[in-house]
Amino acid sequence: MQKDARYLALVKEGQQLSTQTSDNCWRLGELACAVVKDYGSDALGVYAADIGANVGTLRNCRSTVRAWPEKELRSSFSVNKALNAYPQRKDIIREQPSLTVDDATAITKAWRDAQPPKPPKKKKNKRAKEDLAATLVLDKGYTLEEAAAEAGVGSVQVVKTAVAREEGRREQEEEEVDVETLPKSTQQKLKAAERKLRRELELEFEQRFADEKDAWVLKYQKVVIDAKRLFEKRRGMITKEESTTIERCLHPDNSASTEMRNKAFVIWQRIKHSLMSEKDSPTVVDFEMHRKKRA
Repeated sequence: MQKDARYLALVKEGQQLSTQTSDNCWRLGELACAVVKDYGSDALGVYAADIGANVGTLRNCRSTVRAWPEKELRSSFSVNKALNAYPQRKDIIREQPSLTVDDATAITKAWRDAQPPKPPKKKKNKRAKEDLAATLVLDKGYTLEEAAAEAGVGSVQVVKTAVAREEGRREQEEEEVDVETLPKSTQQKLKAAERKLRRELELEFEQRFADEKDAWVLKYQKVVIDAKRLFEKRRGMITKEESTTIERCLHPDNSASTEMRNKAFVIWQRIKHSLMSEKDSPTVVDFEMHRKKRA
């Protein structure tokens, strides 16, 4: 929808109004009528968003303004709105200009209750209308707009969908060609084309598989290498029980006993040189201890 100077002026005025007063509701209804008249019914939702109003409120204001075109009969907006459906609403307002909202609501309700029940509406065959519109387009040369109007379909988009559906149905109903009935030369050409197409598809699949495999290898190669290095470095220097002992002593909320702490200390003394670099923990050989053991 093109928002020209006329539309922007309507927006500006609508933004300055509020539904708090009766006069403003009447004016909003007049603005809504102008928007629908100049830009179509679909523009009302856009207009409501532009002025920061509820689209349902705008529809109510518009319907009330349309029900009461004579401004001299407009009293309280709520009273007039309650009488919108009442056929003799204008006579009521002339006779009882000080009518309250409750009185107006009661009058309309009493009139509705007195009406005979409406006969059930016949269900319209929506699909039949869509199929008719598709036939008019495909077989009669109608445009989408002409087919929508002729078949009673409200939307051109619905006609487009119906045409696509009918085209698909007709394609499925076409008889399949019996290859055996074709000349041998044509059969040979078809088989050769089939073999060529199959080979092209196989080559395409092989190439795609190779590309995806290479991409997968590149993506996870570092992860695999790191895991392999970690696996090779594992020497099993402590048992699972010893690991549990250390973890219990290091836990922030630990309650390890003195005996367990001593065990953890002994374990750490045994393995710390294996975990640290030579620079941080140089290797020291106690030759005197070895001499005593040999003796």
